[in-house]
Amino acid sequence: MGRKIVLALALLFWMVAAALYLTAMLTDSWSRIEIPAISLLDTSDVSVQTNGLFKTCVNVFFGITCTNQGWNPDEVPTAIFIPRIIMLAAGALVALGLLFGIVGLCASQSCPVITEGVLGIVGGLLVFAACGTYTALNISNNQLVDAFTDNTFQYSFYLAWVSGLMFIIAGVCDIIAGKSQSHY
Repeated sequence: MGRKIVLALALLFWMVAAALYLTAMLTDSWSRIEIPAISLLDTSDVSVQTNGLFKTCVNVFFGITCTNQGWNPDEVPTAIFIPRIIMLAAGALVALGLLFGIVGLCASQSCPVITEGVLGIVGGLLVFAACGTYTALNISNNQLVDAFTDNTFQYSFYLAWVSGLMFIIAGVCDIIAGKSQSHY
């Protein structure tokens, strides 16, 4: 495969990964908790809470109230705070890698493109670490296995997993393109 084709594939994967990453970060649907009403016979009174990394929304009896999660570790649940920090670190590495990639397109050397690839792979692995941490902390806190509630992971959570995979694939494509450039 030619270098330009591999770079084009890498760019495509980068764009898809970035869109998925931003959607996962900016939406409040990492998990959903349905808490039944006090009366077990009346199933119409259900409280629904959706959690994101930056906001929690509660829908109680047809009224939605959203609360922004702060930055104080004592006020934000650990199950949200730690994955948020890891996801932000992943975003910073990916953004830095993108800068290297822009320089690599203009340079005749392969080093910036390979560096972009490595940073993309590390960023993708950090996204995996954030998602795994979110899973482990939510399950260990019994927030997703409580017998009295209906708890599920939501689309933002799954988009984050897919974005991590896309960052890794884009990084591998960049490394392949950088290696093929260094042979000329």
